[in-house]
Amino acid sequence: MYLVVFVNTLLTMLKFFFTSINICLLLASQFLVNAQCVQISPNVLGGVFTNLYQAKTGKIYVAGSNFSGMMGEDNSNSSTLKKVKLPKDVSSKQISTGFGHALMVSCDGKAYSWGSNTAGQLGNGVIGGPTNKTDNPVPSQVNGGATGKDFLEGVKELRGFNQVSYAIMNSNSKELLSWGEDAKKTGELGNGTTEGSSSPTYVLKAKNTKLTNVKSVNGSAALLEDGTVWMWGSKYGQTGANPYATQVMKKQGDGSSTLPLTEITEIAAGDIFVLALDKNDDVWIWGQDFDGSNESHIARRAPGISEGTYLSGIKSIAAGEFHMLALQKETGKVLSAGDNVLWTDNTGQLGLGPNVPRQKKARYVLLNDGVTELSGITEISTSRAGSFAYSANQNKYYGWGNNTEGQLGLGHSDEVNYATELPLEVLGEEASITYEDRSDCDPTVELTGKAPGYTEDDKKNKIQSVKWTSNSGTFSNEDDLVTTFTKSEGFTGDVIITFTHTKENPKDKKEPTIQTAEVTVKFKNPPTASVTSNTISSCGSSAINLGGSVSTGASATWSTETSGSFSPNNTTAGATFTPTGTLPSSATFTLTASSSGCSSDVETVTVNFTSPPTASVTSNTISSCGSSAINLGGSVSTGASATWSTEASGSFSPNNTTAGATFTPTGTLPSSATFTLTASSSGCSSDVETVTVNFIDGPTVTLELPPSVCT
Repeated sequence: MYLVVFVNTLLTMLKFFFTSINICLLLASQFLVNAQCVQISPNVLGGVFTNLYQAKTGKIYVAGSNFSGMMGEDNSNSSTLKKVKLPKDVSSKQISTGFGHALMVSCDGKAYSWGSNTAGQLGNGVIGGPTNKTDNPVPSQVNGGATGKDFLEGVKELRGFNQVSYAIMNSNSKELLSWGEDAKKTGELGNGTTEGSSSPTYVLKAKNTKLTNVKSVNGSAALLEDGTVWMWGSKYGQTGANPYATQVMKKQGDGSSTLPLTEITEIAAGDIFVLALDKNDDVWIWGQDFDGSNESHIARRAPGISEGTYLSGIKSIAAGEFHMLALQKETGKVLSAGDNVLWTDNTGQLGLGPNVPRQKKARYVLLNDGVTELSGITEISTSRAGSFAYSANQNKYYGWGNNTEGQLGLGHSDEVNYATELPLEVLGEEASITYEDRSDCDPTVELTGKAPGYTEDDKKNKIQSVKWTSNSGTFSNEDDLVTTFTKSEGFTGDVIITFTHTKENPKDKKEPTIQTAEVTVKFKNPPTASVTSNTISSCGSSAINLGGSVSTGASATWSTETSGSFSPNNTTAGATFTPTGTLPSSATFTLTASSSGCSSDVETVTVNFTSPPTASVTSNTISSCGSSAINLGGSVSTGASATWSTEASGSFSPNNTTAGATFTPTGTLPSSATFTLTASSSGCSSDVETVTVNFIDGPTVTLELPPSVCT
């Protein structure tokens, strides 16, 4: 029976091999991302060629193959950890993986997906295929689907399995949604149909009856808050299509009768079996046993370490494709059972050494000396053909199993058949910067850098170092944890400060481990006041545009001892002023720019007042005889300048800017000509007067002589 199931499963995998070769692992612990964002622990579903790693800080790292975009945007194949580029201001609360896609719940409860979408498993309303490849390396929001919203929000947990995705909602009723492939038409989505879906649909117990109060989901199995387990589809020994969730039963007594499986605290699903851990720390199994025998959809006690015993005293369970892990409660040791190969190749996921055959009974995972049992472990997780363990006390991560693409992050792609410590420092505390926000115009700020594991001895021995850099300014100490930063004088933008922690790896001869932290410090810039001109001439009592402005965020105040009013008020930098009463010859106006916690800045404007110019003439009409000089009889008010103009030929004496000038015509005289006197004064409108000169000919004498009388 096992062989038949194995071959069928292998053929199914090969079917998707060239379209969905990237599978991801999640390795995560219960990390505090921020005060409102607690990492869910543990996520156990993963894959073959790409591993995903959740950091305490809400960042996601990845290693392995990037065939279907699982490495994320701008990343390529890598045997060391690379950071997945998340949307701006988005942090991860929980991640999971399917056959070739990744899922993430953000700290604000939104669902994101990326990677392969050959069966609609990304939940974006599109189904890809051989001629319509829709792999998406960019983490993007999942459609709202049956929720009626544009996007899936209010999510408690996401879980991927093969080419299906699940979401537990963070509502009072804890509904479960599913989307993706139903290749065998057996109800694998549990939504009452035997069709796939590229958008979220509700998992149902019966028509129009949602499965609610879901605590966790793994494969096509859901653990409810009341401790019962529900299944759908046709896997794990179930016969026929079952598009609705039904309760899992367990054997009673001699196995001749059954009753509901209850008091379950954790479930884990592989490809051929499901595990359940009850409140008494006992493990149950249904589907096939670890060696592929005893197929049944009825739960029974899982085989133990020796013949005739059962797995008990277990703290946590995890399941890969054909293998399982169990964490002992008292010893912190890890047990493994099942297959030790991926398809036909040795991959070492049992942690028992190379070329170890299939194990029906559980055995203790060994460290890479091949003798010492792995112990002190607090959490476990798996990929499809890989295994992982975390020791909270030692703050160490261990991994073993499939590493054909370097997905363990060890910097190589060699076989890893025993539990091996992984270089996952980035998953713990990262470099960080603390400082106090600026509330005044002080151009300095005290900075404290945090570099996990950094010591002064390591600094002296050049094993570890720190470095401060910025886009503008200087540091009192560039290579210490604590420093004082002073921004450059005159720089008004945001200051970007970077703290870099470098840890050399001389023993392993690997590239240095580099962590960086970056903050943007918003300094409060001093207020500035400015005016278009410091001197203005104003004519009479007209409104004066003072031409003031202050820097962004500063408040403005105009002041003067001159009588009058500001419009719209004296707190508007661009105000005008209208004088009243007797005008002085000049007045000073002061613009003050102020900002809380900063020194004020002032600018002054001196306004010189002038009276409006006037032009006058003795007479607007003059008669002139011939080409004699004409006294135009002009005058202008005190302080005004005068200008005479005319189209008549001639010259002004002494010049045309003398109000009392005379004009001597030349050439042929017209019958009349107009002369214009313009009185002008800076800042005032001009005044004009005109004189019309009528030219008349002078008298002439004609003498006639008598005829000559002489001969």
